[in-house]
Amino acid sequence: MAKKEMKELPMLVVTSKVKDYIKDEANDDSFRMAGDFPEALSEVVCVLIKRAIARAQGRGGKTVSPNDV
Repeated sequence: MAKKEMKELPMLVVTSKVKDYIKDEANDDSFRMAGDFPEALSEVVCVLIKRAIARAQGRGGKTVSPNDV
């Protein structure tokens, strides 16, 4: 996501869960996560949600569904 003036995005991921998932998927307890990774991941989630909303609205819907992702 480009660094330009925009409203602050909400944190949509749970940092401890992301950290645990990374360690589990890497099969390595010494594998680490950068401190700013959860914020970057949350920004990506916000983009996906915005796109899903646009798709739902484009088909005249008012409910975001898995098909919109």
